[in-house]
Amino acid sequence: MRVAFLRSFTLKKSDSMATDMIGYGVTVQDAIVEEMREKGVEVIDITPFVEETLPTVSKLQWIYEGYKHLIDIILNNNIDYIFIFHIFHHFPSEIKRMLCDFKSKVRLCGYTHGSHWNPTDVFRFINYPEMEIADLANLYVMDIIFQVSEYAVRVMDDEIRKFNDNIARKLFEKYRVVGLPINAKLIESYRTDKKFDKITIVFNHNLISSKNPIMFVRVVDRLLKKYDIQVIFTRSICDDMQIDSVLKEFKRNHPDKVFFIEKPGVDPYYPTLWKSHIQVSTATHETFGVATVEAMYTGNCCILPNHCSYPEITGGYEECLYKYDEDELYRKLVYVIENDSVRRRIGAELSLRAKKYVPEAVVSKIVDFMERF
Repeated sequence: MRVAFLRSFTLKKSDSMATDMIGYGVTVQDAIVEEMREKGVEVIDITPFVEETLPTVSKLQWIYEGYKHLIDIILNNNIDYIFIFHIFHHFPSEIKRMLCDFKSKVRLCGYTHGSHWNPTDVFRFINYPEMEIADLANLYVMDIIFQVSEYAVRVMDDEIRKFNDNIARKLFEKYRVVGLPINAKLIESYRTDKKFDKITIVFNHNLISSKNPIMFVRVVDRLLKKYDIQVIFTRSICDDMQIDSVLKEFKRNHPDKVFFIEKPGVDPYYPTLWKSHIQVSTATHETFGVATVEAMYTGNCCILPNHCSYPEITGGYEECLYKYDEDELYRKLVYVIENDSVRRRIGAELSLRAKKYVPEAVVSKIVDFMERF
Protein backbone atom coordinates (compact mmCIF):
# COMPACT_ATOMS: atom_id res chain seq x y z
CA MET A 1 0.00 0.00 0.00
CA ARG A 2 1.32 3.43 -1.00
CA VAL A 3 0.12 6.48 0.90
CA ALA A 4 0.70 10.20 0.40
CA PHE A 5 0.67 11.62 3.93
CA LEU A 6 -0.34 15.28 3.87
CA ARG A 7 0.92 16.95 7.03
CA SER A 8 -0.80 19.82 8.77
CA PHE A 9 1.18 22.97 9.47
CA THR A 10 3.18 23.23 12.70
CA LEU A 11 5.28 25.97 14.26
CA LYS A 12 8.94 25.54 15.18
CA LYS A 13 9.71 28.97 16.63
CA SER A 14 6.47 30.74 17.50
CA ASP A 15 3.60 30.10 19.88
CA SER A 16 -0.06 29.94 18.96
CA MET A 17 -3.50 29.47 20.46
CA ALA A 18 -4.02 26.62 17.98
CA THR A 19 -2.74 23.45 19.62
CA ASP A 20 -2.71 21.64 16.29
CA MET A 21 0.18 23.94 15.31
CA ILE A 22 2.30 23.54 18.44
CA GLY A 23 1.02 20.44 20.29
CA TYR A 24 -0.29 17.18 18.89
CA GLY A 25 0.36 18.34 15.33
CA VAL A 26 4.09 18.44 16.08
CA THR A 27 4.35 15.05 17.79
CA VAL A 28 1.58 12.80 16.50
CA GLN A 29 2.27 13.08 12.78
CA ASP A 30 5.84 11.78 13.16
CA ALA A 31 4.54 8.84 15.19
CA ILE A 32 1.98 7.88 12.52
CA VAL A 33 4.42 8.10 9.60
CA GLU A 34 7.14 6.15 11.42
CA GLU A 35 4.76 3.41 12.55
CA MET A 36 3.15 3.11 9.10
CA ARG A 37 6.60 2.51 7.61
CA GLU A 38 7.32 -0.05 10.33
CA LYS A 39 4.22 -1.89 9.14
CA GLY A 40 5.38 -1.97 5.54
CA VAL A 41 3.35 0.94 4.20
CA GLU A 42 5.19 3.02 1.61
CA VAL A 43 4.65 6.59 2.78
CA ILE A 44 5.30 9.71 0.73
CA ASP A 45 5.68 12.27 3.50
CA ILE A 46 4.50 15.62 2.15
CA THR A 47 6.43 18.24 4.12
CA PRO A 48 6.61 21.52 2.18
CA PHE A 49 9.27 24.06 3.06
CA VAL A 50 8.04 27.53 3.95
CA GLU A 51 9.83 30.33 5.70
CA GLU A 52 8.41 30.76 9.20
CA THR A 53 7.29 34.37 9.39
CA LEU A 54 3.91 35.33 10.81
CA PRO A 55 2.21 32.07 11.88
CA THR A 56 -0.94 32.70 9.85
CA VAL A 57 1.00 33.59 6.70
CA SER A 58 3.27 30.57 7.06
CA LYS A 59 0.29 28.27 7.61
CA LEU A 60 -1.50 29.49 4.48
CA GLN A 61 1.67 29.15 2.42
CA TRP A 62 2.15 25.61 3.77
CA ILE A 63 -1.40 24.64 2.80
CA TYR A 64 -0.93 26.10 -0.70
CA GLU A 65 2.39 24.28 -1.19
CA GLY A 66 0.80 21.05 0.01
CA TYR A 67 -1.82 21.24 -2.74
CA LYS A 68 0.94 21.87 -5.32
CA HIS A 69 2.90 18.83 -4.10
CA LEU A 70 -0.23 16.70 -4.40
CA ILE A 71 -0.68 17.57 -8.07
CA ASP A 72 2.73 16.11 -8.88
CA ILE A 73 2.17 13.07 -6.69
CA ILE A 74 -1.20 12.24 -8.24
CA LEU A 75 0.29 12.59 -11.71
CA ASN A 76 3.55 10.73 -11.16
CA ASN A 77 3.04 8.22 -8.34
CA ASN A 78 0.87 5.14 -8.21
CA ILE A 79 -0.65 5.79 -4.77
CA ASP A 80 -3.61 4.14 -3.08
CA TYR A 81 -4.50 6.81 -0.52
CA ILE A 82 -4.06 10.44 0.31
CA PHE A 83 -4.01 10.64 4.11
CA ILE A 84 -4.97 14.14 5.27
CA PHE A 85 -3.85 14.55 8.86
CA HIS A 86 -6.07 17.54 9.52
CA ILE A 87 -9.01 18.12 7.19
CA PHE A 88 -9.41 21.72 8.27
CA HIS A 89 -5.89 22.57 7.15
CA HIS A 90 -6.02 20.93 3.71
CA PHE A 91 -9.63 20.65 2.55
CA PRO A 92 -10.62 17.20 1.25
CA SER A 93 -13.23 18.85 -0.97
CA GLU A 94 -10.46 20.71 -2.82
CA ILE A 95 -8.38 17.54 -3.10
CA LYS A 96 -11.41 15.60 -4.32
CA ARG A 97 -11.79 18.15 -7.10
CA MET A 98 -8.18 17.48 -8.13
CA LEU A 99 -8.86 13.75 -8.20
CA CYS A 100 -12.01 14.26 -10.27
CA ASP A 101 -10.17 16.47 -12.77
CA PHE A 102 -7.43 13.84 -13.11
CA LYS A 103 -10.06 11.05 -13.20
CA SER A 104 -8.07 9.42 -10.43
CA LYS A 105 -9.31 6.55 -8.26
CA VAL A 106 -7.06 7.47 -5.32
CA ARG A 107 -8.98 7.31 -2.04
CA LEU A 108 -9.13 9.95 0.69
CA CYS A 109 -8.76 9.27 4.40
CA GLY A 110 -7.70 11.25 7.43
CA TYR A 111 -8.58 12.86 10.76
CA THR A 112 -11.18 15.53 11.34
CA HIS A 113 -9.70 16.76 14.70
CA GLY A 114 -12.81 18.47 15.97
CA SER A 115 -15.71 19.89 14.01
CA HIS A 116 -18.17 22.73 13.60
CA TRP A 117 -20.70 19.95 14.21
CA ASN A 118 -19.62 19.73 17.82
CA PRO A 119 -21.33 22.63 19.66
CA THR A 120 -18.62 22.72 22.33
CA ASP A 121 -15.79 23.28 19.82
CA VAL A 122 -15.54 26.97 20.68
CA PHE A 123 -12.21 27.49 18.93
CA ARG A 124 -13.75 26.71 15.53
CA PHE A 125 -16.71 29.00 16.00
CA ILE A 126 -14.51 31.90 17.12
CA ASN A 127 -11.84 31.55 14.45
CA TYR A 128 -13.79 30.07 11.52
CA PRO A 129 -17.38 31.32 11.85
CA GLU A 130 -20.11 30.25 9.44
CA MET A 131 -18.02 27.44 7.94
CA GLU A 132 -20.24 24.57 9.07
CA ILE A 133 -21.20 23.64 5.52
CA ALA A 134 -17.58 23.71 4.34
CA ASP A 135 -16.72 21.44 7.24
CA LEU A 136 -19.55 19.10 6.29
CA ALA A 137 -18.45 19.03 2.63
CA ASN A 138 -14.94 18.08 3.69
CA LEU A 139 -16.30 15.16 5.67
CA TYR A 140 -18.70 14.07 2.94
CA VAL A 141 -16.11 13.57 0.17
CA MET A 142 -13.82 11.35 2.26
CA ASP A 143 -13.72 7.58 1.96
CA ILE A 144 -12.60 6.90 5.55
CA ILE A 145 -12.92 9.40 8.41
CA PHE A 146 -10.72 8.53 11.36
CA GLN A 147 -12.25 9.57 14.66
CA VAL A 148 -10.43 9.97 17.95
CA SER A 149 -13.25 8.67 20.18
CA GLU A 150 -16.72 7.16 20.26
CA TYR A 151 -17.77 10.31 22.07
CA ALA A 152 -16.69 12.47 19.11
CA VAL A 153 -18.75 10.29 16.78
CA ARG A 154 -21.86 10.54 18.98
CA VAL A 155 -21.73 14.31 19.22
CA MET A 156 -21.13 14.89 15.51
CA ASP A 157 -23.70 12.31 14.46
CA ASP A 158 -26.38 13.82 16.71
CA GLU A 159 -25.79 17.33 15.39
CA ILE A 160 -25.56 16.39 11.70
CA ARG A 161 -28.78 14.35 11.94
CA LYS A 162 -30.59 17.50 13.07
CA PHE A 163 -29.45 19.11 9.83
CA ASN A 164 -29.83 16.22 7.37
CA ASP A 165 -30.47 12.64 8.37
CA ASN A 166 -29.44 11.20 5.01
CA ILE A 167 -26.03 12.90 5.09
CA ALA A 168 -25.54 11.83 8.70
CA ARG A 169 -26.23 8.19 7.83
CA LYS A 170 -23.76 8.23 4.95
CA LEU A 171 -21.08 9.84 7.12
CA PHE A 172 -21.68 7.39 9.97
CA GLU A 173 -20.71 4.56 7.62
CA LYS A 174 -17.34 6.24 7.03
CA TYR A 175 -16.35 6.82 10.66
CA ARG A 176 -13.62 4.60 12.09
CA VAL A 177 -12.75 5.13 15.76
CA VAL A 178 -9.01 4.60 16.16
CA GLY A 179 -7.99 7.09 18.85
CA LEU A 180 -4.91 9.23 18.38
CA PRO A 181 -1.37 7.98 18.99
CA ILE A 182 0.84 9.77 21.45
CA ASN A 183 4.49 9.89 20.44
CA ALA A 184 5.68 7.44 23.10
CA LYS A 185 9.20 7.24 21.67
CA LEU A 186 9.61 11.02 21.95
CA ILE A 187 8.06 11.14 25.42
CA GLU A 188 10.39 8.36 26.60
CA SER A 189 13.42 10.29 25.34
CA TYR A 190 12.66 12.89 28.04
CA ARG A 191 11.96 10.38 30.81
CA THR A 192 13.23 11.23 34.26
CA ASP A 193 12.60 9.61 37.62
CA LYS A 194 13.04 12.94 39.39
CA LYS A 195 9.98 14.74 40.71
CA PHE A 196 9.59 18.38 41.66
CA ASP A 197 10.38 18.99 45.34
CA LYS A 198 6.86 20.25 45.97
CA ILE A 199 3.70 18.49 44.92
CA THR A 200 3.08 19.99 41.49
CA ILE A 201 -0.23 20.34 39.67
CA VAL A 202 0.14 20.78 35.92
CA PHE A 203 -2.46 22.43 33.66
CA ASN A 204 -1.32 21.38 30.16
CA HIS A 205 -4.24 22.73 28.15
CA ASN A 206 -4.93 25.63 25.84
CA LEU A 207 -5.89 28.78 27.73
CA ILE A 208 -9.31 29.17 26.09
CA SER A 209 -12.84 29.22 27.48
CA SER A 210 -13.67 25.61 26.49
CA LYS A 211 -10.83 24.41 28.76
CA ASN A 212 -12.20 26.62 31.56
CA PRO A 213 -8.90 27.71 33.17
CA ILE A 214 -10.87 30.19 35.31
CA MET A 215 -12.57 27.33 37.13
CA PHE A 216 -9.18 25.69 37.61
CA VAL A 217 -7.73 28.91 39.06
CA ARG A 218 -10.61 29.34 41.51
CA VAL A 219 -10.19 25.83 42.87
CA VAL A 220 -6.39 25.82 43.00
CA ASP A 221 -6.32 29.25 44.62
CA ARG A 222 -8.08 27.65 47.61
CA LEU A 223 -5.54 24.81 47.63
CA LEU A 224 -2.52 27.12 47.54
CA LYS A 225 -3.76 28.86 50.68
CA LYS A 226 -3.85 25.54 52.51
CA TYR A 227 -1.01 23.44 51.08
CA ASP A 228 2.64 23.99 50.19
CA ILE A 229 2.25 23.00 46.55
CA GLN A 230 2.91 24.63 43.18
CA VAL A 231 1.14 24.97 39.83
CA ILE A 232 2.58 24.95 36.31
CA PHE A 233 0.73 26.09 33.20
CA THR A 234 2.41 24.65 30.11
CA ARG A 235 1.09 27.53 27.99
CA SER A 236 1.56 31.26 28.44
CA ILE A 237 -0.13 32.79 25.41
CA CYS A 238 -3.76 33.78 25.93
CA ASP A 239 -5.92 35.84 23.58
CA ASP A 240 -8.97 35.87 25.85
CA MET A 241 -8.83 39.12 27.84
CA GLN A 242 -10.90 37.82 30.75
CA ILE A 243 -8.85 34.63 31.12
CA ASP A 244 -5.59 36.54 30.72
CA SER A 245 -6.59 38.96 33.47
CA VAL A 246 -7.51 36.13 35.86
CA LEU A 247 -4.23 34.31 35.20
CA LYS A 248 -2.13 37.42 35.77
CA GLU A 249 -3.91 38.13 39.06
CA PHE A 250 -3.40 34.49 40.07
CA LYS A 251 0.33 34.84 39.41
CA ARG A 252 0.51 38.11 41.37
CA ASN A 253 -1.22 36.52 44.37
CA HIS A 254 1.10 33.48 44.35
CA PRO A 255 4.37 34.60 42.75
CA ASP A 256 6.42 31.71 44.18
CA LYS A 257 3.84 29.00 43.53
CA VAL A 258 2.43 29.70 40.06
CA PHE A 259 4.54 29.29 36.92
CA PHE A 260 4.04 29.50 33.16
CA ILE A 261 6.17 27.83 30.49
CA GLU A 262 7.06 30.60 28.09
CA LYS A 263 8.85 28.50 25.47
CA PRO A 264 6.68 26.27 23.26
CA GLY A 265 7.92 22.84 22.27
CA VAL A 266 8.57 19.36 23.60
CA ASP A 267 11.40 20.60 25.81
CA PRO A 268 10.56 21.65 28.53
CA TYR A 269 7.01 20.31 28.09
CA TYR A 270 7.71 16.59 28.45
CA PRO A 271 10.24 16.94 31.31
CA THR A 272 7.61 19.00 33.15
CA LEU A 273 5.05 16.19 32.75
CA TRP A 274 7.48 13.54 34.01
CA LYS A 275 8.35 15.64 37.08
CA SER A 276 4.79 16.68 37.97
CA HIS A 277 2.51 14.81 40.36
CA ILE A 278 -1.07 15.78 39.42
CA GLN A 279 -2.71 16.82 36.16
CA VAL A 280 -6.13 18.48 36.13
CA SER A 281 -8.69 19.15 33.44
CA THR A 282 -11.67 21.47 33.75
CA ALA A 283 -12.60 21.25 30.06
CA THR A 284 -16.11 21.46 28.70
CA HIS A 285 -14.88 20.48 25.22
CA GLU A 286 -12.67 17.44 24.74
CA THR A 287 -13.12 14.90 21.97
CA PHE A 288 -9.96 13.02 22.92
CA GLY A 289 -7.45 14.79 25.15
CA VAL A 290 -3.91 14.26 23.87
CA ALA A 291 -2.56 16.39 26.72
CA THR A 292 -4.30 14.18 29.27
CA VAL A 293 -3.14 10.93 27.65
CA GLU A 294 0.43 12.27 27.68
CA ALA A 295 0.06 13.15 31.36
CA MET A 296 -1.36 9.69 32.03
CA TYR A 297 1.55 8.05 30.23
CA THR A 298 4.07 9.98 32.35
CA GLY A 299 2.48 8.73 35.57
CA ASN A 300 0.53 11.78 36.65
CA CYS A 301 -2.47 11.38 38.89
CA CYS A 302 -4.99 12.88 36.47
CA ILE A 303 -8.16 14.37 37.94
CA LEU A 304 -10.70 14.71 35.15
CA PRO A 305 -14.35 15.66 34.59
CA ASN A 306 -16.74 12.74 34.28
CA HIS A 307 -17.90 13.92 30.86
CA CYS A 308 -16.79 14.37 27.23
CA SER A 309 -14.21 11.77 26.19
CA TYR A 310 -12.58 11.43 29.63
CA PRO A 311 -14.46 8.32 30.81
CA GLU A 312 -13.60 6.71 27.47
CA ILE A 313 -9.87 7.45 27.35
CA THR A 314 -9.42 6.39 30.99
CA GLY A 315 -11.35 3.17 30.49
CA GLY A 316 -14.06 4.26 32.90
CA TYR A 317 -11.59 4.57 35.80
CA GLU A 318 -13.91 6.26 38.28
CA GLU A 319 -11.26 7.07 40.89
CA CYS A 320 -9.77 9.74 38.63
CA LEU A 321 -13.10 11.26 37.57
CA TYR A 322 -15.10 13.97 39.31
CA LYS A 323 -18.58 15.43 38.95
CA TYR A 324 -18.19 18.76 37.13
CA ASP A 325 -18.44 21.04 40.13
CA GLU A 326 -15.84 23.27 41.81
CA ASP A 327 -16.41 21.84 45.27
CA GLU A 328 -16.22 18.29 43.92
CA LEU A 329 -12.93 19.07 42.20
CA TYR A 330 -11.57 20.71 45.34
CA ARG A 331 -12.45 17.67 47.47
CA LYS A 332 -10.90 15.30 44.93
CA LEU A 333 -7.66 17.28 44.84
CA VAL A 334 -7.49 17.51 48.63
CA TYR A 335 -7.85 13.73 48.74
CA VAL A 336 -4.95 13.02 46.38
CA ILE A 337 -2.73 15.77 47.81
CA GLU A 338 -3.12 14.40 51.33
CA ASN A 339 -2.85 10.72 50.34
CA ASP A 340 0.48 9.99 48.70
CA SER A 341 -0.21 6.28 48.19
CA VAL A 342 -3.57 6.97 46.51
CA ARG A 343 -2.00 9.57 44.26
CA ARG A 344 0.73 7.16 43.20
CA ARG A 345 -1.72 4.31 42.65
CA ILE A 346 -3.98 6.39 40.40
CA GLY A 347 -0.96 7.61 38.43
CA ALA A 348 0.36 4.08 37.96
CA GLU A 349 -3.02 2.74 36.83
CA LEU A 350 -3.55 5.58 34.35
CA SER A 351 -0.05 5.06 32.96
CA LEU A 352 -0.99 1.47 32.12
CA ARG A 353 -4.27 2.57 30.53
CA ALA A 354 -2.46 5.12 28.34
CA LYS A 355 -0.61 2.27 26.61
CA LYS A 356 -3.59 1.64 24.33
CA TYR A 357 -2.70 4.92 22.62
CA VAL A 358 0.92 4.15 21.76
CA PRO A 359 1.61 4.30 17.99
CA GLU A 360 1.77 0.54 17.49
CA ALA A 361 -1.75 0.07 18.87
CA VAL A 362 -3.42 2.99 17.09
CA VAL A 363 -1.66 2.77 13.72
CA SER A 364 -2.39 -0.97 13.54
CA LYS A 365 -6.09 -0.07 13.50
CA ILE A 366 -5.57 2.70 10.96
CA VAL A 367 -3.67 0.47 8.53
CA ASP A 368 -6.11 -2.39 8.99
CA PHE A 369 -9.08 -0.18 8.08
CA MET A 370 -7.23 1.17 5.04
CA GLU A 371 -6.29 -2.29 3.79
CA ARG A 372 -9.82 -3.62 4.24
CA PHE A 373 -11.55 -0.73 2.46
